[in-house]
Amino acid sequence: MQQHSINGLNLCCRSRGQPGEPVVVCLHGLLDNGGSFAPLIDALAPRLASPAYWLAPDWRGHGDSAWTPGDYVFCNYLADLEALLDTLVPGQTVLLIGHSMGGQAASLYAGIRAERIAGLILLDTLNVPEGDPNTAGERYRDWLDTCYAPPAPRRYADPEAFTARLARRYPELGRAATTALAELWLRRDGDGYRLAADPAHLRKSPYGFRADEAMAIWAEITAPVLMIDGAASPAKGFIDEATRAERRRVLADLEHTELDDLGHMLHWQAPDRVAETIADFIASRRLLA
Repeated sequence: MQQHSINGLNLCCRSRGQPGEPVVVCLHGLLDNGGSFAPLIDALAPRLASPAYWLAPDWRGHGDSAWTPGDYVFCNYLADLEALLDTLVPGQTVLLIGHSMGGQAASLYAGIRAERIAGLILLDTLNVPEGDPNTAGERYRDWLDTCYAPPAPRRYADPEAFTARLARRYPELGRAATTALAELWLRRDGDGYRLAADPAHLRKSPYGFRADEAMAIWAEITAPVLMIDGAASPAKGFIDEATRAERRRVLADLEHTELDDLGHMLHWQAPDRVAETIADFIASRRLLA
């Protein structure tokens, strides 16, 4: 785990393997951090035909990366990803694995910089609801009401208090997985604990998601895409099945599967099942060769 100066911020990035090997970049979701990919990497690496160089950064304002003043504008994640690749693996194509918000960023980058992407693996993502232009005024009012008073970090007396909250949010994980996730997400804060993410992420954004723009970018992806969804994920309810199917259709080379009984944190819940699916895809497409 090392700190790198990226776009004027110190960003943390975990790495495994040797530079010069085929590159796999794992991009985490909102309020998560790159450490949540460790079980998946543990399960996936032995299933591959050749070694890989694994990178799992913490997005700005997450984990052990620096917080940034002001808003977290989504395009800055793309700029950070590009600068990270230019710094750590210049000139190499990469396989991107993105979960949730990280998958959203990965999918946009894969269309914008198609020549840099060898393959794209999306874990329970591309399900952001379309922004309603009729609620634009409400969004901007909510943003103005909070932009000068970001929420304070929520503190917990002990890890168990946060573990109980995670267990309610992700009941499918089980006690051991929930406890381990809480340990990964928490940081000491005085005589208590806080979430290892900037609470400004919880501030309402003034911008609505523009699905037409995103789909136009996804249509430019040339790499093979594997989309793995959790059949029991609450994210399935964010948009209807017709909308999900419409978004999948713009991906020219897509394999899509749902894994039974898995929720949103599927790579944490069942890393072996997810790794097996990914390894089969990598082998069939001769990626990372």
